[in-house]
Amino acid sequence: MFTKKGVVSVLIASLVLGFSLSLTSNLENFISMFLIMILIIFSNIIFKELAAYYYDLKIEHSLWEIKRYWINAHDYLKKPFPIGVVLPLITFVFSAGYFVWLSIITFTSKAEVYRVAKRRGFYGYSESSEFHEGLVALVGVIGNILLGVIAILIGFPFLAKFSFFYAFFNTIPLGRLDGNKILFANITTWMVAIILTGSLSLFAILFMP
Repeated sequence: MFTKKGVVSVLIASLVLGFSLSLTSNLENFISMFLIMILIIFSNIIFKELAAYYYDLKIEHSLWEIKRYWINAHDYLKKPFPIGVVLPLITFVFSAGYFVWLSIITFTSKAEVYRVAKRRGFYGYSESSEFHEGLVALVGVIGNILLGVIAILIGFPFLAKFSFFYAFFNTIPLGRLDGNKILFANITTWMVAIILTGSLSLFAILFMP
């Protein structure tokens, strides 16, 4: 289910986010923030993997990179810039420690043609579309919402708060991130998702420690 690249990306993302978030309070909280982010990110990815399996897709996760810097066909960087690694720290610095960008992992998908043929007997569903990618991304957001609800029920509001935050950031349409995938799949679904996750995040800010 998880590729080596995907696992490494999750660990790096958790380290970057754990460090950036610990700067907002106390560096002594780094280990706990690191572990919390691992749990949150893995819950997001596990739900995506389950959705991808249902739609006969193979997905691979990686840190968000920027390859194109302008609109012309030749406007590409010689090496991709790892925006996902630096963006949390940049937002922390420019917001004077009040804000950290959380969505820094992207995914690509391709159809599992052999599995499609074996399960369905034909190749009619063997293409990966924007609609299916958007559904996979949406299921990841739902996974974080469920994790947040479970965390509240078992008495871990701190975990719930950041799980809701992570869900919200993954509905923001930017670059190759999940929010754009959901938006391109269905604008109505995206609107519901961003309003719901935004409301949960606001609830977390107002009522959770």
